[in-house]
Amino acid sequence: RAVASQAMAPTPQEVLGAFEGRAALGPEALKALEVVDASPQQLRTFQPRALARAALAAASATPVRAKVLQEVSRAFAGAGEEKLKVFEASDLTTLAWAFAAADHCDEEAVAALTVLGKQVKERAWEFSGDELAKTVRAFAELRVQHQGMLTTVTMETMWKIDQFSSGGLARMAEALVLLDFCKEPTFEWMAARVIGRLSDYKPDELATVCWAFAAGGLRHEVFADSVAGELAKQGCKMSAEDFARASWALARLGATARGATQPLYSPTLGVGDYS
Repeated sequence: RAVASQAMAPTPQEVLGAFEGRAALGPEALKALEVVDASPQQLRTFQPRALARAALAAASATPVRAKVLQEVSRAFAGAGEEKLKVFEASDLTTLAWAFAAADHCDEEAVAALTVLGKQVKERAWEFSGDELAKTVRAFAELRVQHQGMLTTVTMETMWKIDQFSSGGLARMAEALVLLDFCKEPTFEWMAARVIGRLSDYKPDELATVCWAFAAGGLRHEVFADSVAGELAKQGCKMSAEDFARASWALARLGATARGATQPLYSPTLGVGDYS
């Protein structure tokens, strides 16, 4: 029975391949991660999804398993074109996000992200809007520029504008500004999407999009006034941080007083904070 039980035990690849990052690492995943950490070369035999999720598990551990991330970087950067094609869009997003979550950006990680960026450039049509946003946000977190990827992504964003969730669109706008890649046509489409679906956006998402327009120097009067009016309605739900961010952005964008400054209210700030 002991032999049969041992034979049925899942491999580290199987265990880590099932980790989605939606909860803390469980005992089985931690054990598998320890096995891989002790012998990271085995990661080169992992299937694409398992490799990406092993990186996510390494980033989710405390402390971060840097050796695992380094070996994942080498394995991915050294993968041939045929193997790279097997990585699905969600796998590429997971891998990029793992590096960002761990703030892992050594020379080998940058090499891996360069290869990953090329994959996004060539296969952007395979990504959902939110997957594109999360991937670009990961690059922004790590301050890694990939001009080819960004050029393609800004075009793809316009094609898929109606596929973005409110959070995904806010994430994309913020990421493009952080990467200093503010293409006016793309932001025009973003503005139109936000204006048409204002009630879908939470206060923090509106504050983020508004900040992106202001920080990127992208003035859009109708957008600014529309967002100001919506934030005035939702002001009681805003945190102090979002309130300050939105107020700064709206001032930079020149939103009209009737739609912004006068009715914008946050219960987390005292009366004296408005002087």
